[in-house]
Amino acid sequence: MSKKGTEEHRYYPVCLDLAEKLCLVVGGGTVAARKVGSLTECGARVRVVAPEVCPEIEAANGVEIARRPFQPDDLDGVFLVISASDEHHLNATVAELAREHGILVNVVDKPDLCNFIVPAAVRRGALLVSVSTSGVSPALAKRLRTELETQFGDDYSRFLDVVRDVRREVIESLPDPKRRTEILTELADPKFLAILQFKGPAEMKREMRRLYDR
Repeated sequence: MSKKGTEEHRYYPVCLDLAEKLCLVVGGGTVAARKVGSLTECGARVRVVAPEVCPEIEAANGVEIARRPFQPDDLDGVFLVISASDEHHLNATVAELAREHGILVNVVDKPDLCNFIVPAAVRRGALLVSVSTSGVSPALAKRLRTELETQFGDDYSRFLDVVRDVRREVIESLPDPKRRTEILTELADPKFLAILQFKGPAEMKREMRRLYDR
């Protein structure tokens, strides 16, 4: 059996749909604020519990704030919890209670208390590229994320916006599954990204459509 923090431990990579799901953040500092931001960006309903909250949390739109210590019933109806308190005992208590209730829980910088960890991520519209060192070296994960931010620019967001439209057209217009798969595979050709960069999204879409018009 693997142990967290050892080379044998392996995490299962997964992307969660948090839209409209209630997520709890315990803690009110700047780290908690970053977690609140990443959760709301994914469409989650966020509840923050802390005696005091920083200005960033105070200014967050649509966030439920309870200015008081954490209570066990704060976990009622929660899909996911992130504990970002400065108090180790509180973080451990939140983690234990969450696990007892079958709730996904992450304690910031304490992988041994988590049943999931958050990778360093780069977002470009629909594109999500993440990297993790399984909690061994967050600094390395951060450095790799910086490199990925350079490699994958904002053009990828526009690229996938066009691909989304063309892919839908291909699925609706080509009944032959083999031919449909061939075209969808060709849509990922880097040449289309180059067309987007030099000639714009309209020309890129026209070139993509020629794949299945011919």
